[in-house]
Amino acid sequence: MYESVEQGNFTKVPIIIGHNSEETCAYATDLTTAQLIADSFQDNPQLLMPNMPLIDGADPVKIGQEIIEEYVGKNGSFKTDLAAFFNWWSDEVFVRSVYKHAILQSNFTPVYMYQFSYYGTKSKPHPNIPGAGKVGHADDVAYLFNISSFPIETDSDFLARRRLVKLWTNFAKTQNPTPDDETSEILENVKWEVTTPDNVRYLDIGDDLVMKPSRK
Repeated sequence: MYESVEQGNFTKVPIIIGHNSEETCAYATDLTTAQLIADSFQDNPQLLMPNMPLIDGADPVKIGQEIIEEYVGKNGSFKTDLAAFFNWWSDEVFVRSVYKHAILQSNFTPVYMYQFSYYGTKSKPHPNIPGAGKVGHADDVAYLFNISSFPIETDSDFLARRRLVKLWTNFAKTQNPTPDDETSEILENVKWEVTTPDNVRYLDIGDDLVMKPSRK
């Protein structure tokens, strides 16, 4: 699919694309389970290799160790830096592909990138990993739709919903989540800037709405 996007072989319309602040924290039910998963990858670094062909003679264990070093430093370990492990795991499963798609498509259409980092009722059951984001995979859905099995509860939850729905409906109506002719206090008068190949920017949707530079 990346070849198609890179060549412009797709329906050229603006898109909103993004991720949550720590997607894979939703995969661990508690800190003990999280630690066991991190330990397993540390002990088997070849598991960190992306699903891709390697040139002859490449050592997947060595490459995996280099990936670990990129996240924890020269003498670090996923066993002692759980936040770094979840940063990598989220990048590998979700974030890396979001960035790649956004950068490629931004050569052809407006691309609005976001990170959903609002820590509300939906995210509270996830294990709290010091140093890592707190919002797991699909936590944002409860703020776009009224899901009876995951009801939101607090005033700040409902503010997050009003903001998210406002941004998405603006985009559906105008192809711009913060159109020039609208001033909205609920959106804190933010201007959602587009991402370009040379200037990757995203809207951080947390307690406030803040434009931020690429985290990669």
